[in-house]
Amino acid sequence: MFRAGVETSRGVYGIPAPGRTPIVLASSHPCDLDFWQAHKTLYPCDMLVEEGGSIIIVTPCQEGVAVTHPEMMEFTGQSPEDIDAYMETGIIKYKVARVLALAWGKVRQQAEVCLVSDGINTETAAKLRFKHADTVEKALEMA
Repeated sequence: MFRAGVETSRGVYGIPAPGRTPIVLASSHPCDLDFWQAHKTLYPCDMLVEEGGSIIIVTPCQEGVAVTHPEMMEFTGQSPEDIDAYMETGIIKYKVARVLALAWGKVRQQAEVCLVSDGINTETAAKLRFKHADTVEKALEMA
């Protein structure tokens, strides 16, 4: 039953992908209230982008990065190795936040991430070690 469900899901949600590409452009809709939700867009993009490529996420994020998890801004921009160390020593106490920070860091190791967002400005994106662009066109130029 599980395997049948996977095949049905692929038919509904899957898209053909001939291989990896240097630039992946994606919207986070409908998960776009904040980046705590919009981050779900990163993982399929990570599977499609070439190593060293660019991921562009278009997302409004009216509530910013994570209004319910402000501690994300303290450590998310760190390297995955540092985040791992902080997890081991207990410096980062919020388990879900630390796992997301680690996942975002691993995506950054694969590709540059650029946000096109009115809710996350250039300075906030930089704290996450993401880039920011005001328009999709500018993000494509940067990529």
